[in-house]
Amino acid sequence: MTNFMVDIGGRVNNTQLPLSKHLWALFETVVNSIQSIEESSISNGYIEIYAQRLNYEQMKFDAMNAHANGEVYKPELAAFESFSVTDNGCGFTDDNYLSFCTADSMLKANKGCKGIGRFLWLKSFESAKVESNFNESGVWRKRIFEFSTTGVNPDDNLSSSDVAECKTVVTLNGFKSLYRDKCPKSLEVIARRIIEHCLVYFLLSKCPRIVLKDSLGETFVLNQLYESSVQDSLHQDRFDIEENKFIIYHVKMPEGASAHELHLCANDREVQSLDLKNVFPNLQRKIADDTDKGFFYCGYITGDYLDANVNSSRTEFIFADERQLEIENNVPAQELIEAA
Repeated sequence: MTNFMVDIGGRVNNTQLPLSKHLWALFETVVNSIQSIEESSISNGYIEIYAQRLNYEQMKFDAMNAHANGEVYKPELAAFESFSVTDNGCGFTDDNYLSFCTADSMLKANKGCKGIGRFLWLKSFESAKVESNFNESGVWRKRIFEFSTTGVNPDDNLSSSDVAECKTVVTLNGFKSLYRDKCPKSLEVIARRIIEHCLVYFLLSKCPRIVLKDSLGETFVLNQLYESSVQDSLHQDRFDIEENKFIIYHVKMPEGASAHELHLCANDREVQSLDLKNVFPNLQRKIADDTDKGFFYCGYITGDYLDANVNSSRTEFIFADERQLEIENNVPAQELIEAA
């Protein structure tokens, strides 16, 4: 029997990733780590994310402090060039490695995985490096390899290990300028974006300890950031459309958001966002409350229907149009938005 072959470069070219999804490769890596920790059933799971900035200093004109006799410039944060994600989950065991090397693998289909996350790596980064130390059948082993459009290098990447610790490090190298230029330079904004994308894991207390730090030494513990700025403002409602059940989580965001948004989620992560000023034209600024800050509203919708109708790259949903409403309980996007 002849095995099918996959042209990785062609597969990456055919993978859709809008520039607005510039952090999707990082998000996918973090979710992979969360799932790896879930599979290992450990109680002390952790994820460490290290963000390396470009090694240069750029000056930006500071209009607020410009003097009449001359211009004033101030240092600007350098853009990010790579991200490393470390976890203590089950690692690249034989089954997981075979799944990694199988395009559109169904190994984790029950978790909503489409088997294309690693192609998203190469859509916005030049390459990825994997270093994984794991225990399989009572034996400690390790895998170290590079992944790029030329494939996995080296092919023979499995060896014995004298380190008795589960640890996997995935490093996304060479942030491509098209995506890098769209990426925020603030580490706190990155931290809040990860929380937003993985909010359902935080909501359901399924999230291990996640620490984000950069090459300048700034650090955020995402669990603490979630507890201090998101958790206390949570409320939820349930609603049905036909036989489809949905939950919407309402969140006040005093910090970390710049607009009122509705987020549609699938398989415990955010997929699409809608700016609510397109629905409520007067909803332009923060809503005033009994604090000095006010807040932006963010809603997160989850449901089995959304899990089942997300596209293969998890960047948008395949919604019915109005003409298909009577077929298989399809839900048009507009009806879902209006119900929310």
